[in-house]
Amino acid sequence: MESAAPAPAARLERRALLTLWLAAALSALGRAWTHFTGERPYWSLFWSEELLAAPLGALGVSWDVFVESERVERALSGLTTALALGFVVAALRVALAALEVARAGAPPRARGGLRAALWALVGLQALYVGTHWLGHSLHMPIWLEYATHVALPWLCLRVGFAPLAPRARRLARAPITVTRLAITCTFVGHALYALGVYPVPSDFVVMLMTTLGCAEGVARVLLSAAGALDLLAAAWAWTPRALVRLRWAALWYMTLWGLLTALARVLGHWDTATPSEVVWQWLPEVLLRLPHALVPLWLLTLEGGLTPPWRRAEQGAPC
Repeated sequence: MESAAPAPAARLERRALLTLWLAAALSALGRAWTHFTGERPYWSLFWSEELLAAPLGALGVSWDVFVESERVERALSGLTTALALGFVVAALRVALAALEVARAGAPPRARGGLRAALWALVGLQALYVGTHWLGHSLHMPIWLEYATHVALPWLCLRVGFAPLAPRARRLARAPITVTRLAITCTFVGHALYALGVYPVPSDFVVMLMTTLGCAEGVARVLLSAAGALDLLAAAWAWTPRALVRLRWAALWYMTLWGLLTALARVLGHWDTATPSEVVWQWLPEVLLRLPHALVPLWLLTLEGGLTPPWRRAEQGAPC
């Protein structure tokens, strides 16, 4: 019979479990909320003549008849609403699971459609990203930037229903690797925009100018520097144990920078005249980006906590 895990190890396992479910819940809630504050991207698929003209023609429906039909438009509007409500229901179910983990300090019970909600979120997140990508000139960073949100519900399905003790962690190596890949893709996607490889979103520049009170030229220089650091962190996150200081520094940078960029969504658009409007419009963007801090924090926790590994080694603790 195996002995119980030592208290510090058990605490780390509980902390990792809560961090994972919190990240998944915030991602889902944020995306569900944006369906009611911004444009729903599904129309870029529904009105794509290039993709739909041939299938419609095979069914004997001309493209002109399709796009001019009020009945079709009502049906597609209903479908977008159904997708939004699907996000809401699945997000609330995952949020309840995160609350269960926070209260009990143990994995949630796979009941009440939790697994179904997670699978639904995998599909809904992928559909959202795909249609968003279609509507943004097929820019590759769209998929990179949102990789973490597609991966999170799948990760909960793979490792979220049991504590990741050291032995189980070895068995979960593939999901952990996929998660590391997803978060590094997210930071690479941000870097490609910040460095100007793809058009720099004006919102990035405005947020920096508003938050720091700097000129546009300074904001663009700072964005370039942040993009370079994002690429460096994405590379260092894959360093082997022999270079553990680099990997630890990369994950800490991702955690802190992910938190700052999340908070900047509200701070960079704050208006004391209309605070409620700012919160309604931009709080979901904060929720969406907090997982960019929580996922590297989860990886740090799996590696033994927030104390640098070399200090744990000096204290005689396992790395």
